[in-house]
Amino acid sequence: MFASLKQLSIAATDILETGSYIPDPSDTTGYNSDKIGIAWVTFDKSSGSSGSATPRIFVGVANKGTNSVYVSTNGGSSCV
Repeated sequence: MFASLKQLSIAATDILETGSYIPDPSDTTGYNSDKIGIAWVTFDKSSGSSGSATPRIFVGVANKGTNSVYVSTNGGSSCV
């Protein structure tokens, strides 16, 4: 079960909404006033075979909208 960083960066370009949640927009330090963006990545080890990229990858973004979970079924080449 693995995916290369190159594969994940390609998939990240398909994620149209990279998150809209900002914990504290009034924070002047920038720590809590930045978007959180991609919050987690999970690899579905049951979808692949040993020695090859994991086909199904789930990516969660911190978003107040409806599109907060994206799925790649081709090892990170694209996300839906």
